[in-house]
Amino acid sequence: MLPFGQVAPVKRRVLAYVVDALIAAGLAIVLTIVVAVIAVSAGPEGYLGAYTVGMGILSLVMLAWFIVYTAMQGGTGSIGMRAQGLRLARAADGTPIGFGKALVRNLVFGVTAWIVVGYFSPLFDGSGRFQGWHDKAAGALMLDARVPAAPAAPAPPAPQTTAMPAAPAPAMQIPPRPPLPGAAAPVPPAPVLPAPV
Repeated sequence: MLPFGQVAPVKRRVLAYVVDALIAAGLAIVLTIVVAVIAVSAGPEGYLGAYTVGMGILSLVMLAWFIVYTAMQGGTGSIGMRAQGLRLARAADGTPIGFGKALVRNLVFGVTAWIVVGYFSPLFDGSGRFQGWHDKAAGALMLDARVPAAPAAPAPPAPQTTAMPAAPAPAMQIPPRPPLPGAAAPVPPAPVLPAPV
């Protein structure tokens, strides 16, 4: 177990991917049927134009779904990941990977899936983390959100800063201060003696 969570089992990763793929495929199928119905109802003259516009709209909707899907993966997790109790995290510290890293991960997954081996690349990871090529490219790790993270190591105790009682002041006599020169009491006048005759 890592300090920030437990690595997700491959079976649940596969199930999460299947759920997400079914959502995307269902959306594409429904939109394709709608486009086909509209194109056919446009008649022979308008079929090509309606089909072209419809497929353009379909492409934009699927691109929007890809962006939303990627944003979900970079944050709290896609629909399939949440259903399977998984979360995608940075391999270094366990924090969410964010949109940019999720985008890199999905693009690398798409490229490696063309050669089919990309689907199975998590099985080739000898570290036990089941990181696929797409995970390694993004510095990501799929964690089991159902298992709480390992408790953090207890912090070392803080140094004791108890106040020590003040030592009693020594009993000391303070000598009286001599009066300041300008503040002296007035001197009484000298006695006046009678003058000699």
